[in-house]
Amino acid sequence: MNSFSKVMKSRTLKEAIINIPDSFFEFFGICFSMIFILNPVLYFFRINFHPLIPAFFRTLNPIVAYMGLVLLALYTAKYIFTHEGESLKKLLNRHWAIALFGVFAILMIVSTLINGPSERLIFGYHYRGEGLVGYFSYLSYFLLMAISRNEKHKKIWIVTLLVSSLFPVLHTIIGHYAYGEKMQEFVFHQYNHFGYYLMIICAICSVLIVLNKKLWVKLCSGVLFCLSFLALLSNDTYGCHLAVYVGVIAVCIICSIAKGKFKAVTLIPIGLVAMTLAFGCLTSDFIHERFKTNNLQFVNDTDALLNGKEDAENSTGVARIILWENGFRYLAESPFIGQGADATAERLKEATNDNDRCHCEYLNYAMCYGVPAAFFYIAAIVAIYLRGLKYKSRLTEIQLTGLCAALFYLASAVIGNSMYYTAPYLFILLGMGYYKSPSPEAE
Repeated sequence: MNSFSKVMKSRTLKEAIINIPDSFFEFFGICFSMIFILNPVLYFFRINFHPLIPAFFRTLNPIVAYMGLVLLALYTAKYIFTHEGESLKKLLNRHWAIALFGVFAILMIVSTLINGPSERLIFGYHYRGEGLVGYFSYLSYFLLMAISRNEKHKKIWIVTLLVSSLFPVLHTIIGHYAYGEKMQEFVFHQYNHFGYYLMIICAICSVLIVLNKKLWVKLCSGVLFCLSFLALLSNDTYGCHLAVYVGVIAVCIICSIAKGKFKAVTLIPIGLVAMTLAFGCLTSDFIHERFKTNNLQFVNDTDALLNGKEDAENSTGVARIILWENGFRYLAESPFIGQGADATAERLKEATNDNDRCHCEYLNYAMCYGVPAAFFYIAAIVAIYLRGLKYKSRLTEIQLTGLCAALFYLASAVIGNSMYYTAPYLFILLGMGYYKSPSPEAE
């Protein structure tokens, strides 16, 4: 209330903006992120029990985009006013990862304007929900989390996500073992989208096992990791399986670098992966068969691609090579400004009989908004990790959790697609992992 009174008593607009407390921005950032992670469970109860149960499965991201732009404009103005003695170049150099995302956003706007603004380019088509507004909501999730210094809020977000995930995880395992259900979708459009969700749970749990000092947290995280990975195995999203394999190794390496030495505890997630795999294969014929088939196909496909065999394209799991070839062909038509959000969806469906995206998020950004935009998107992500490496000795447990968990998503994105209900996890985690000094004075 005191802060609000201070704003109201300000004599000028500039003074009012300067007096806005950081807690104001932090409040909205955590609220948007909390609603997002609770949406899957709320939506399940809404469609299965009562339509009056609130859920914002499709409507949240546009709200975040619009309100986020206003909040971030206010925050930017406050930041500039409180750093008046510094040059713009110095301000940008201090947070160049955010500056790179800013260039990415500008290039998306330019591409949309040049390609002719339409309902699809601005709002996306109904299934994906990823037009310009959708992508701006992702950046808002990132920035609102990145500017926050409130570690308590971020811990609450992690706990809420993990506790709320127990329901879909147990629902999937019980459905598989008790009723023989396979490749379940929960409330997502496809089973592989649900796989992304389960992969994120595995990612966060693996980091908590390694970093958290409390034994009961390690034990609870270990149990949830095993349950989530078992659910993921029955879900059969192989790209997410590979991301977990790569991710637990990355967690081992990153945590060792951040702490300056190797500890045996970093190997626990790798051991849990092996143990859960063994349990799943021994207790479920479906998991056993799919594990053998997926890995054999992966080996055969890799061999076919490396040796240039003629059947490489036909043998690849979901014909990703054909999808990528088409993606690069469409990219070549407009390499600098792209063709707009999902503008090639119908053509790609016609060429592949089913797929509207090329199953590579990085290539998709280039197709939609041009190579320069994709470059700045990737550069911004790299800058976040370089910033973490620069301040590795100062990173908190929460920041390390965000950086490590985001790697799981980034790995799966090489052969996957983004959706309005999965991509925000990446941007929230990147924002959580973005190093920010404990106080404004320390910057």
